[in-house]
Amino acid sequence: SFNLWEKSYIKTVYRRILQKADAVIAVSNFSKGEFLKFFPQMADKTTVIHCGVDAGFFSQKMELVKIKEKYKLGNFFLFVGNFKKHKNIKNLTEAFKRLLVNFSDGVELIIIGSVKNLLHAEDRAILKQDKIRLLENISDAELPAFYQLAKAFVFPSFYEGFGSPPLEAMAAGCPVIASQAASIPEVCKDAVYYINPYDVNQITEAMRNFLENEPLRQEYVRKGKNHIENLTWEKSIAQHMQVIERLI
Repeated sequence: SFNLWEKSYIKTVYRRILQKADAVIAVSNFSKGEFLKFFPQMADKTTVIHCGVDAGFFSQKMELVKIKEKYKLGNFFLFVGNFKKHKNIKNLTEAFKRLLVNFSDGVELIIIGSVKNLLHAEDRAILKQDKIRLLENISDAELPAFYQLAKAFVFPSFYEGFGSPPLEAMAAGCPVIASQAASIPEVCKDAVYYINPYDVNQITEAMRNFLENEPLRQEYVRKGKNHIENLTWEKSIAQHMQVIERLI
């Protein structure tokens, strides 16, 4: 997605940094693999350490009724993130449009993010559809409530180096629908309901399942909560310290 000048700059800077680097930390095995395609000489110096999630923050008790009233929330699916092409907002919104054929009155798609990456009118038009709402100025303090209230968090990204939002959703007790692509299966294991991000009908069907099948929702709520127990920042910090201490 970078232009020629950006690519040239990045390659130059990376090469200079790596000439002096004693170690490289990648946030996933997928990221490590992508990195080593360009810098295979760093294989012996590269360690994978997963990020963590602040489960206490996202599972905190919120005044959900006030948030529902403030933002006029009913049943909704949630997406949180930026609007770069690899996030696949186009297929997400198209899938939701197809869902509305049978659920026109009972569900919305809430998108939390900023439109600054949507530079073209046709991209901005994606968000100007019935039952799709963009909320740009949600504070960190209010974000856990949206996860806690959503029917499901939908993450149809084509490409992620790690992907923290699905873990935030799991911590909040929100079931996750996510792409079987890039680092996502490595990070999320069996705790999410996987979809092909290129298959719009499959994304639609997944959302339909989470609307109609409450036992399925609860199954993935449970799987998510169990999964994040192993993804703490304390564990991640300890692994970083091991790398640092080895270098010292």
